[in-house]
Amino acid sequence: MEFNPIDKAEELLYLLREYNPIIKRKSDEEYEWMEEETDLCIVLINPDRNSQLSTLEILCEDDGEFTVSCGVHAHYYPYDEEYKRMCEIVLNILENKCCSGDLLYGEEKEWIMGGFFDREDLEHSAQDIFHYAFYESKYLSEKLQDGFWEARYVFWNSKYDKIVKVKGEKDTAVCDECGSEYLASKSKMASLCPECAHVLYGYENCNHVFEDGKCTLCLWDGSVSEYIKGLKNSDEQ
Repeated sequence: MEFNPIDKAEELLYLLREYNPIIKRKSDEEYEWMEEETDLCIVLINPDRNSQLSTLEILCEDDGEFTVSCGVHAHYYPYDEEYKRMCEIVLNILENKCCSGDLLYGEEKEWIMGGFFDREDLEHSAQDIFHYAFYESKYLSEKLQDGFWEARYVFWNSKYDKIVKVKGEKDTAVCDECGSEYLASKSKMASLCPECAHVLYGYENCNHVFEDGKCTLCLWDGSVSEYIKGLKNSDEQ
């Protein structure tokens, strides 16, 4: 059922009461960009001063739509299912179950695309997360082929932030588990090398070919964490 977003303001304020929401209108400084005097914006201020997400804003347009802004922004139509999904995403952002993600290109960090992503999505590679840019858009996929790109995932609590940087032909990252450098494009998980992703979560492993102490295919250097070493030892017994 369709409704006026303004009519949901009190409900949103109650839903977000633990986060000290503030209401801003067109007459308030820095909010003159709102189109109508009757529009309102619900603002939550992030207590984490280190976070790149300083605020979360929900714009409620009078007889319009909702817009959630927190790093990136997303629009939601005033229908029950859309509204329910919006509320779920907002709460997930505040509970660090969801992040703001951006794909940036080149040394100038040109913005390519972005969105809100569930924390579990970050187990996958940036190529899978930003599937459209890498596989569906011919223009963008060709542009990104030279490897100069960066995937940035920013959370309400900055301790969960993740950045995957790719420079030149080698999209290198460092494995969170074993500490080895590896090619991000060769792993199914954003923060684990192919070896650790395979042992811990069963993803397909790289068919390692070692030369001078490193795999020539994925760059894994053979490092094994104490935890994985224990798993392998118990499997052998």
